[in-house]
Amino acid sequence: MNLSSDNPIPTLMHLVRKVLEKIALDLPRFQALECDSKKELDSLINLLGQRHSVLTVGGTCLGWTSEGFACLQDKLLVKISSEVDSKVDVLKDIIQPLKDHHDHLSRSRTEILRILQYKGKSLDPVAIAEGTPTIPPLQVMLHWIDELELQLRELYYSRLHYLESILEPEVVSPESLAGLWMQSSNLLTTMQDVEEQTRFFLEDSR
Repeated sequence: MNLSSDNPIPTLMHLVRKVLEKIALDLPRFQALECDSKKELDSLINLLGQRHSVLTVGGTCLGWTSEGFACLQDKLLVKISSEVDSKVDVLKDIIQPLKDHHDHLSRSRTEILRILQYKGKSLDPVAIAEGTPTIPPLQVMLHWIDELELQLRELYYSRLHYLESILEPEVVSPESLAGLWMQSSNLLTTMQDVEEQTRFFLEDSR
C-alpha cells in the first residue's frame, strides 16, 4: 500500500469500499443464518425445558432401581443432554460467520487506523465530512465500520458465552435464553442501513 502520497483519501476510500462490498455481499447470508439460529434456538429452549422438568420431578427414580439398571431419570437426562450438546454445536456453527466477518473487518479497520495515524495530519477535515448524492461522507463510512466491528464482536461473544454456559442456571434458563440471545442484535439493521446508503457508491465503483 502506498503511504507516500500526500493525500490519503483515495487509499482510505479504496479500503472502505472493500469493507462495504463485503458487508453487502454477506448481508443475505447473515439474514438466512439469523432465521436458522432462531429455529435452532427454539428447539434448544424446548430441550432445556424438558431437562428442567426431568430434574424437578422430585428426585424420585421412575424406572428400575436394582443394580445393573440405570434410573429412567438418568437415562432421560443423558439423552436430553446429548441432544442439547448437538444443538449447541449447531448454533456455534451458525454464529461462526459473525466471528469470521469480525476478524476480516477488524483487520481492515486496523489498516485504516494505521493510515490515519501515519497521514492523519494530511486529511482535509472538510473533504472527509462532505459527500455527494451517491457517495456518503468518508467520515460517516468510517463510523459505520467502527459500529459494525463493535456490534459483530458483541453479538458473537455474547452468544458464545450463553451457549458455553447453557447448563448453568444462574446464567441461562429456558425462560431467559430467547431474550438474552436477541440482546445486541441490531447488527442486521445496521448492515441493511449501510447497504442501502452505499448502494450507488458501490455500483459506481464497479
